[in-house]
Amino acid sequence: MTPCQCDEPGYCEVHQREMPSGRFRQCKNEPGQFELFQVTLKKLGPRSKRLTGLGDIVERVIEKSGVGKLAKGCKGCQKRKHRLNELVPFKE
Repeated sequence: MTPCQCDEPGYCEVHQREMPSGRFRQCKNEPGQFELFQVTLKKLGPRSKRLTGLGDIVERVIEKSGVGKLAKGCKGCQKRKHRLNELVPFKE
């Protein structure tokens, strides 16, 4: 057994990430995987929130590409994000 505290796939409070079924099984059952996830995800940094829809994905891609620095605080960007999240929500 590993130090994994999750009972099922989904959002992991410890790793602060969504853990799909394959990654959940690795974390829960394979020795060393929990620690590997801890080290790897620490390097990536915590995600501030869950993804609620397509707008969140677009926002992250723009931020990571560097374009987000140019549009910091853009009201149009926020409107687009909220609209895309409404049109393409992710299942809970």
